[in-house]
Amino acid sequence: MDSIALVMAAGEGQRMRSDLPKVLHPLCGKPMLCHVIETVGGICREVIPILGHGREIILSKLGNIRHAVQDFSTGKGTGHAVMCAADALRGRKGSVIVTAGDMPLVTDVSYRALYSLVGDGAAAALLYDVLDEPFGYGRVLLDRRGRVQGIVEQKDLTEQQKGIRACNASVYCFDIDALLWALPRITNGNAANEYYLTDAIGALAGAGYVVSSIQAQDHDECRGVNTRVQLEQAARVMRARINCEHMLAGVTMIDPNATYIDADVRVGYDTTIYPGVVLEGSTQIGPRCVLYPGCHLKDTTVGADASLHCAYADGARVPDGANIAPFTVITGESAE
Repeated sequence: MDSIALVMAAGEGQRMRSDLPKVLHPLCGKPMLCHVIETVGGICREVIPILGHGREIILSKLGNIRHAVQDFSTGKGTGHAVMCAADALRGRKGSVIVTAGDMPLVTDVSYRALYSLVGDGAAAALLYDVLDEPFGYGRVLLDRRGRVQGIVEQKDLTEQQKGIRACNASVYCFDIDALLWALPRITNGNAANEYYLTDAIGALAGAGYVVSSIQAQDHDECRGVNTRVQLEQAARVMRARINCEHMLAGVTMIDPNATYIDADVRVGYDTTIYPGVVLEGSTQIGPRCVLYPGCHLKDTTVGADASLHCAYADGARVPDGANIAPFTVITGESAE
C-alpha cells in the first residue's frame, strides 16, 4: 500500500514582509517547511510539497525533489492545491496525509494517529483543537462517536453552532480513492471564490463515508505561522521541546529558557549547559562536558570531558578533555 504526504506550501506569505518565501524562514536551525517534511517523512514513504510562489527559491533549498505546482491562474484555496497534486495520486492505493508547510509544530504522534484511523477503515480523518475563543475558525461537527459530520466556516454558522468549540486544524489523512472521489465535488461557489478542502470532508460525510477525528495533544500543535511574531512563538515552543528531549536524555540545563539549541544538535549525557549558550547547525557535544555562559558553537564537534568558557566556534573540532579559556575564538582544532 502507498503512503504519501502532500505538504501545501504554495502561498505567498505577504504578512511575513519578506523576499524569502514564508516556508523557508528558519526555525531552530532549518526552514520550517523542512521540519514538516521530516516529520511526515517519518510516517510516509513519499512526501510531495505543493509549491507556487517562490517555487524556484524553495527548490534551490530542497534540491530536485518531486513536487506539484499550484497554478493560481486556474484557482486558489486548499482544495485547489490538492487538485493540483491529484495526478501524483492516480493509480495509487493507500493513504495520503495532507498538511501545511507553515504548521511545523504538528507532532508525529498526531500524524500517526490520523494515519492509523484511515488504515483502520475511515475514508478520512482530521485533526481538531478545542478552543475557548473559537471565533474565526471553521467548526467541526461531531457526532457522539467522534465522527465528523461536516465543517462549517465561521461566516456560515447558525446561532446554535457558534457555541461549538471544536475547531478545524487543517491537517488531514485520506484514503486515496476516497479523496480522488471527493475532489471533483469541490466547487468555488463561495464569497472568496476558492476551492476548500473542507468541502471534501463534507462530501465524504454526506455520502455516508466514515470521517474520523482526533483532538490535538495541545494548542501549540495547531499554530500556523503567518507573521514573524508567530514565527517567534513557534520557535519558543520548538526550543522547549528540543531542550526537554535533551534533559530527558541526561543533559543538565541550568536555565532551559535561556538555552538555544538547534534541531539537529546532539549533546552527550552528563553534559552541563549554563544560561546563554547557543548551539547551532550540526554541532555535536560529547558526554560530560561543561558549557559555561556565553558559548556560541556552530557546526562544531566537542569531544568528551571538555570545558568551554564563553567560547565562539564555527566549524571547529575541540578534542577530548580540552579546557577552553574565556573569550576564545576557535578555528580548526583547538589546543587544550
